[in-house]
Amino acid sequence: MPDTDREDFEHIPWSRLAEDTRPRMDRRLVAAAVVAVAVALIVGVARSVGGAGVVSTVAAPAPATSAPVPSAADTTTTVPLPQLYREADLRAVLPDEELRLAAMRAEWHVRDHFTVTGARDGTTPVQAYVEWARTYRVDGTDSSRYVVLVAYRLLAAGSEGVFERLPLQAVEIVVGRDGSGGLAIADLPRPVDPPPDARVEDWPEIAAVPAEVVARSERTLTDLGLVGEVLGGHRIEAGWRVLVRAGPPQAPAYPLALVVGT
Repeated sequence: MPDTDREDFEHIPWSRLAEDTRPRMDRRLVAAAVVAVAVALIVGVARSVGGAGVVSTVAAPAPATSAPVPSAADTTTTVPLPQLYREADLRAVLPDEELRLAAMRAEWHVRDHFTVTGARDGTTPVQAYVEWARTYRVDGTDSSRYVVLVAYRLLAAGSEGVFERLPLQAVEIVVGRDGSGGLAIADLPRPVDPPPDARVEDWPEIAAVPAEVVARSERTLTDLGLVGEVLGGHRIEAGWRVLVRAGPPQAPAYPLALVVGT
C-alpha cells in the first residue's frame, strides 16, 4: 500500500531556485547610449569640416522610450552669419550729413577766398577779412554736384586804416568730387543776390524809466562785468525792457537790452 505521508519533490537545479543578483542592463538604455555617442561623433566631424558658417546644437539624449530616436540631421541647426559690409558701405555718408559737409566746405572756401591781407594784382595794399560766412541754401539733388549759396560779410580797412563793415553779400559755390570721390570746390564763386538783410526791428519810442529800474539795471550790468549807461525803456508784460549802452571795460559800448521785472 502506498505511503501517503511521503512527499515527492521534483528535482529542480539549485541555480534556478537561487536569486540572480547580477545587475541587468536595459537594452533600451544601451541603444540610447550608442545613438548619443554616434550623434556626438557626427557633430564633431561636421564642425571640423563645415567651418565658421555653421553652428551645430545637439539635443540631450531623451529617456528610453518606445519613440524613435531622432537622427543627427534633426538635431543640427544651421545659422547664417550676419551679412558683411562692403568697403563702399562703410565709407558711405548719410545724405543729410553730406549736405552739411558740402555747406562746411563752401563756407571754408568763402573765408579763404575773400580774406586778403596784402596787395591784390599789384595794386594798392588792401586788407579785408570775412567776419562771418553762413550757408542759407543747398541744392543737393545730384550727389556728384552740390550748389551752395553762402552769405557773408566783409570787414575792410578804410583809407585811414579803420576797418568798416561792408554790406551783406552772397555767392554761389559749386562743390563737386575730386579723383578720390571726396568733396572739392569745382568752380570760382559766382556773385548772387543776397538774402534780405536781417535787421533788428526799430525799438518802440523809449521813455524815462523809474529810478528803481535804473538802479536795478546798473546792478545787473555790474554783475555781468559790463559798464555802461541806461538810455531809457518801455513797459512790457514781464516788467520793463531797458535800453542800455554797455560793454566790457576794455571794449566799446554797444546797444543792449535788459529785462527788469517788477
